[in-house]
Amino acid sequence: MKLKSILIIVLAAMALHGRAQLTVNISNISMLQGELYIAVYDDAERFLNVELAAEKKIVEITGETASVVISGLKAGKYSVAVFQDLNGNGTLDMKKGRIPDEPFGFSNNARGKFGPPGFNKASFSFCDTGEIDIKMVNNER
Repeated sequence: MKLKSILIIVLAAMALHGRAQLTVNISNISMLQGELYIAVYDDAERFLNVELAAEKKIVEITGETASVVISGLKAGKYSVAVFQDLNGNGTLDMKKGRIPDEPFGFSNNARGKFGPPGFNKASFSFCDTGEIDIKMVNNER
C-alpha cells in the first residue's frame, strides 16, 4: 500500500513537470495600440483555426516589445501565430482578401510565399520551459 502511494506521488509530479511554460517574446511592435492575439497550435490539422488552438492569449500592447507566458503545455511540437488587432474587431483584417492589413508574426519568424507558412515551417520542439522570439511583420497600412 505504501509503495502504491509513493508511485502515485511520483506519477503526479511527473505529470506536473510535463506542463511547463513557454515564453513568447514579441518584437517590432511599431504601432502602440490595440491588442496582441497569440495562438499556440499543436497539430498541423488545427493550425490557424483559432477555435482549435491548444492555448490562446490576448494581451494589451504597452510597448514596442512584449513577453507573454503560456502555461499548461505538454512536451511536443508547436507553432505559434500572433497578430495585432489594431481596430478592436478580434480578427486579422486582410486587404484584397489575402494580404494581412494588420501586423502579424509566426514562430521561427516563418513566412509563406503566397499566404501563411505551414505548421511545420513555423514549428519547434518544446520540452520543459522555453522561449521563442517572434518579430512582427507590418505590411504598411
